[in-house]
Amino acid sequence: HSWQIHQLKLPNGRVFNATFEKQKKIAVYAKEGSAKTLLVNYMLRYKENYDGLILLNNIDIKELSSKSFYSNVAVIRDEPQFFSGSILDNLVL
Repeated sequence: HSWQIHQLKLPNGRVFNATFEKQKKIAVYAKEGSAKTLLVNYMLRYKENYDGLILLNNIDIKELSSKSFYSNVAVIRDEPQFFSGSILDNLVL
């Protein structure tokens, strides 16, 4: 699935434009405070009050049903989680 982001206005005053080609892995990285989390929250429809346009396969994500949208999106977050046990136990989960 391909993503296009057009004229997305971020709170830091910047305007974000991007195209992500289908079946490509993307990583979002930038300095602290640059609205990375907000951008991902917009793309995942956790927040929908934004100025700009986010398209998934040329369809505005606001127009897709939740079922249709989430059946086509997968996310791996980098938030660490540790469980009881040793460091080795946590690494081989």
